[in-house]
Amino acid sequence: AEEIGKADLACDLAAVLSERDFLRFDREAPNSDIRSRLEIINKARREKKERPEIRNVLRSANDLRRRFKGTKHAAILDQVGTILAFAYPDRIGELRKKSTTNYRLSGGRGATLLNNDKLQGEPYLVVADLDGKGRDARIYLAASIRYQELIHQFSDDLSTEIRVFWDEQKERIIAQEETKIGALILDEKRVKSPPEEDIARALLDVIRNKKMRMLPWDKGSTSIRERVAFARHHDTQLSDWPDLSESWLLENLTEWLLPYLAGKNSLLGLQDLKLEEILRSLLTWEQQSRLKNFAPDFIVVPTGSNIRLDYSDLQGPVLAVRLQEMFGQADVAKVADGKVAISIHLLSPARRPAQITQDLAGFWKNTYADVKKDLKGQYPRHYWPDDPLQAEPTARAKPRKR
Repeated sequence: AEEIGKADLACDLAAVLSERDFLRFDREAPNSDIRSRLEIINKARREKKERPEIRNVLRSANDLRRRFKGTKHAAILDQVGTILAFAYPDRIGELRKKSTTNYRLSGGRGATLLNNDKLQGEPYLVVADLDGKGRDARIYLAASIRYQELIHQFSDDLSTEIRVFWDEQKERIIAQEETKIGALILDEKRVKSPPEEDIARALLDVIRNKKMRMLPWDKGSTSIRERVAFARHHDTQLSDWPDLSESWLLENLTEWLLPYLAGKNSLLGLQDLKLEEILRSLLTWEQQSRLKNFAPDFIVVPTGSNIRLDYSDLQGPVLAVRLQEMFGQADVAKVADGKVAISIHLLSPARRPAQITQDLAGFWKNTYADVKKDLKGQYPRHYWPDDPLQAEPTARAKPRKR
């Protein structure tokens, strides 16, 4: 404080902080402003009257002033916050957004004023006395400080860094240059062209933290993971199938996904990722060829439709197809080199399960008549032939007229 000509003010502050607070607490209008205490001391000096409650503070202040060869005049109170900040650089506080009482301190912790406190709503404070309890400590004594004072008096303590982070509201990566004192951000401005690698790695961290839910998983990308898992479980001929489980993918994001994040910085940009192709690239040519035959992605049904198999159950895949598309077919080939039967989920015209079977011929012979009777009542306009093995399959309500 001596260097900026404020030794007298510093002595008075030190005296106030070393003695018991003499300002009576008012629940309706709490006042943590240390400047209010200094104004009372100044008034006592000018009037040369020692009120009993401030006698000890005045004696202590006068003793400090004599030791530092100060004056006996009232101190000028224009830089109370600055002097306190010299003493407590880790207690410079910035008002949190959408709050009038909660502050983030430069040391990283939080602090809060009581409602209706005199300092409520001040953009910046320096806290001289607070408790050590809870996430946000209660502020007992503090002083306001102007932004320009911070920038001018603490220029040597300011640091500048570029921070690349995910903006949850904008759903994109933001890069900005931040001027900080401790944990407080005093100034920030957007960086137009941050390094692509920094953006990609920040995006990768978000993907990891969100457990890959941001990625555009579709039927194709999900299917290839499930088919590889099925092959790992059943294939005795080829044993080096990769692990495409969620835990492995999360642990190895840097290796399999980071190269594809170049030029992307948003949730919208991620939707362009071809996950099925990316995952397939983790297989060798031999594995890709083997997977096509061992665990085929699609089955061609009698109507000519390509129906995707569901491999979510390791015990065997599911073919979910409308019953009328299977007319004329007596059986479905097994997968896994003919070792694992496909579970056929025959669906109603409304695509609700009507029957589940692994023996299609047995269904046509033994069960179809009962299922037909039930479905025909619900869907009378659809095609319900008496002999399904001789009937024409259709994906429509009825076969086209020839």
